[in-house]
Amino acid sequence: MIFTFDLLLLPVRQCPLALLIIPFVWSIGGFLAAKSFGILEDTGLLLASLLAVSLLLARRAKQPPLPGTAQATLPDGPKTPTGGAVNRLAWFVALAFALSWGCWLLAPVVRGASAGLASGLMMFGGFGPTLAAVVLVGWAGGWAGLRSWLTRCLQWRVGWGWVVLALGLPLGVVALAAAVHIGLGGTLPPSPARGQGLATVASFGLILLLGGPLGEEFGWRGYALPALQKRYGWRLSSLILGVGWGCWHLPLFFLANTTQSQIPIALFLVSTVASSVLFAWLATRTAGSLIPVILFHTAINYWSWVVPIVPTGGSIRPFALATGLLAVLALGLLLTGGHRSEPLRSVVTTGPVSRLTSATNLWWIKALHTAIWAFFVAAIGYVFYSGAADRITGYTWLAGGLVVGEGLVLLLFKNQCPLTLIARKYSASPADNFDIFLPNWLARYNKQIFTTIYLIGLLLVGYRLLF
Repeated sequence: MIFTFDLLLLPVRQCPLALLIIPFVWSIGGFLAAKSFGILEDTGLLLASLLAVSLLLARRAKQPPLPGTAQATLPDGPKTPTGGAVNRLAWFVALAFALSWGCWLLAPVVRGASAGLASGLMMFGGFGPTLAAVVLVGWAGGWAGLRSWLTRCLQWRVGWGWVVLALGLPLGVVALAAAVHIGLGGTLPPSPARGQGLATVASFGLILLLGGPLGEEFGWRGYALPALQKRYGWRLSSLILGVGWGCWHLPLFFLANTTQSQIPIALFLVSTVASSVLFAWLATRTAGSLIPVILFHTAINYWSWVVPIVPTGGSIRPFALATGLLAVLALGLLLTGGHRSEPLRSVVTTGPVSRLTSATNLWWIKALHTAIWAFFVAAIGYVFYSGAADRITGYTWLAGGLVVGEGLVLLLFKNQCPLTLIARKYSASPADNFDIFLPNWLARYNKQIFTTIYLIGLLLVGYRLLF
């Protein structure tokens, strides 16, 4: 019936895209009902609808626009055969969903006959978004268009700071979520990485290749985001894309032995929307490069495996805490991260400030700065101690996560402490320790010294976990 409804739309010269919602929603309902009653052959309802929608879009692309209508074009980025932003996205969504959902829904049907084929279909389905983007870019621009698109997506000169942020921030989020969970009396299952040695290191590459990042990011952030961003800006585009990205995972919630089957749909949707904001912000700040985005996606999946916060029959609280932290970060970026930051300048007072007031305020700033410095030195020291003494606890992850958070703040403020910028309001001294009660030499080389100690501590912790 669903396929027939779509076929009846074929004679319509310009089928409104809104009508396609009817068979799509109808097919989802049929699929869920078939799944609930165990009628596996009827799960093909969804595949039939996706196929019919794809045929409608293909027919629509071959027809000229109606007289008096115009299609908006996007000057930059790959063109699809339809040329318009809305049609570009319609093509992408239809093809990505058809490829992925078709494979995922077929996998349980063939599992009894061939477990290997079922596993292959599950893996291939994860590459639906990237394959859809490659097909559409290649169809519209040929090899030259693909080469230009991939050059933009894979531009690697984005600055080491973005790479460090993409790899370190997920560790901080996961570590902090695990520490809070343990602090509240919870426990975590044993890490599957413990005692695995080099296999744990190799797992990062395996997750990058087969665990989602390569199969998804070229489609969602490499193709769909630029099309949406030109129309709605990065904020709204990231939210729209996050919802679509979450819905793309829908069949996985109803299949056995998937990560999504252990997580409530609403909580997972929050995580995809929050992650979408972070990924869109990274892509926008690096001129469309997907390298930081892919590394971030890989790191969040990798650290969630090393520090097992994803529920596998146990408590869902660690994952919920990590999702909450991502949501807070995403909200902060939505409120403050809309434009590229201007170079930081010293704050200039607009009115007269007495010497007494300046000296008093500067003293309090120096005292506060010194106290914060001592706190983070203690956190770095605890990470080092944990690795050296092989006493890794939840507090180790808490300390490590706090230090990563401090690094993120410094990165956002162009490697300067916000208190240093405030102190400049009351002093023009060229000394390195004008804003902190430290010897000048220590204030000058503070970041180099304690970053080195922190990295050595992380290496020791990693060594203890692996060996």
